[in-house]
Amino acid sequence: MPHAGSMWCWLAVVSGTTLLQTKVKEGAAPIASLPVSGDDVKYLDGVLSKFQNFAQANGVLTKKRHDAQQEKLRGLLAGVHEQDAQLALQQAVMSNGEAEVEASAIFGEMSRFIGSMRSILGRQGCGDLQCGANAVCSRTTRGAECVCSEGYEGDGKSCTAPAAFAPTHLLHGGPHGRQPQAAEVRLAELKTDGNSMIMCVFRDLSKKNRGMVKVGKTFNLELTWAPLEKFSGGTEAWNPDIVGVREPGKPNRVVITWRDQDVGGTGWIRVASVGHPTIRGADLALTWGKPQAFEKKQQKRAVLLALPYSRFLIFYEGHDGGASFGGVMMARGDQAVYGTS
Repeated sequence: MPHAGSMWCWLAVVSGTTLLQTKVKEGAAPIASLPVSGDDVKYLDGVLSKFQNFAQANGVLTKKRHDAQQEKLRGLLAGVHEQDAQLALQQAVMSNGEAEVEASAIFGEMSRFIGSMRSILGRQGCGDLQCGANAVCSRTTRGAECVCSEGYEGDGKSCTAPAAFAPTHLLHGGPHGRQPQAAEVRLAELKTDGNSMIMCVFRDLSKKNRGMVKVGKTFNLELTWAPLEKFSGGTEAWNPDIVGVREPGKPNRVVITWRDQDVGGTGWIRVASVGHPTIRGADLALTWGKPQAFEKKQQKRAVLLALPYSRFLIFYEGHDGGASFGGVMMARGDQAVYGTS
């Protein structure tokens, strides 16, 4: 058996006919990488990884077993008074300790052998790498590498979400540093040819409860917003709601409903077409129609539901002569309301 300070091994290189004999010694200078094919290295790296996992796992189990045996022997020794029995148990304690040291040395030699083989191949295994957060170790033809998990980008040591996923401010400060104060925020989405149009409405407390809308679009994980616009004219806008509607061959439209008082106000609806066909880069520009009242004494928030071919429904609660009632109304995005119930 070779001395514990050195180890002989034979490494057959499948990509050629040469059989390499390598002697690895503690403290020896690093051996230059050998040119072998990617498939051979990948296979050997897998074998070495299994060998390393075996050494590590059995090293831990062996230590636990020796520690348990040592505790048991010391417990027996404490309860024995005969001299011969004490000597025998003391010898057993000593032998068990020596066996643990020897086993630890063997598993350590295995790990050094694996590291030496990887030095020869110019490769390292997953057990040799410490990958960063949101990264995993992957075996490639270049050896083990840290790669970012799906949905993250980076070098495997530092992996972060793409910049497009980072939170950004929806609202920015206005004139004189006055910041919008959004209440009753509502969001809606309209699918448009593989992308999406995102719509947001809210009541702005900093502008005397006026209604504000912002329209954006997604493209290749990027979200672009148009400037903030007011939709309620000179009225307040309580509990606004918004949907997008579309019809083949016609511009997409935004439909907004709101109530001009907190309780018992008039219910309003307003439609805007999205995009300007003759102005380049104005694909999010809003062209507004006139606001239309649909209920004089609306009690609570109305809800919009988009339908095909630019149609939509309005669900609301009205008030008539001391009695409340539920109402529904159908309309088109380019016409006046044509049905109520």
